[in-house]
Amino acid sequence: LSFDILYPLSLLTGLFAVVSIMIYTRSLHEANYRTLAKCNSDCNPPTEPTDDVDSEAITTHQPASANDVGSDSLSSTVKVLENNDNVDPTTLQLLQRLVLSTHGYCWFGVAFLTAVTILAAGQAIVDSLIFLYFEYLGSSFLVMGWTVVLTVVFEIPVFQVSDQLLQRFGNTKLLLMAMGCYVVRVLGYTLIPQGQVMYALLIEPMHGVTYACSQTAVVDYVADCMPKGYEATGQGIVYFLRGSGSIVGLWLGGW
Repeated sequence: LSFDILYPLSLLTGLFAVVSIMIYTRSLHEANYRTLAKCNSDCNPPTEPTDDVDSEAITTHQPASANDVGSDSLSSTVKVLENNDNVDPTTLQLLQRLVLSTHGYCWFGVAFLTAVTILAAGQAIVDSLIFLYFEYLGSSFLVMGWTVVLTVVFEIPVFQVSDQLLQRFGNTKLLLMAMGCYVVRVLGYTLIPQGQVMYALLIEPMHGVTYACSQTAVVDYVADCMPKGYEATGQGIVYFLRGSGSIVGLWLGGW
């Protein structure tokens, strides 16, 4: 097989991604509808007509079906669920909340986001250029493939216990752990002798710890800083910083 096999595989994986997104979106909408219906029934219990209230006046204000819920009722329900301010924050205001962080110190948020950007630069160097280094050490394609398997496999158990790690260490220490594992991994690469690339398999699990801990730390940090309902926007801002770090890292690494 040649590299041409990548083209049909890319189409298949792209189709799989689209189908997965459609299924996830549909299930998410169904869950939201159930939540809205439950909250609407809890917040607006049915009123039994009494002798002092005209029953016709009550029924005229009731929706004809489940799909005819009044806009006032829906808007009030959404406000109860989202608990947001009436004025939507701007992107600049969201960025300010990320910088100030939940600690209220500007230097803390700047330090955290700077660390995330620097780590992204380092990860981009390893992710995109490490195979060139392995080829220099005399690695085969099979060994390169096994390094990828190990990096991904060791992410799974860390993600599995990520909530416990957050409760025990917090997002700041998790990010420091991720950076520490990255440093150990890169220093380990420099100690591999020529023609003994198999030693790389011993340090590849460090990538799983780096990736899982950094992802968990960033997601938790953004969730703490952002107002409810704007978590995805906050993630987008942070990913812009991480993308910038990746560009700088690849540029400097290539140079």
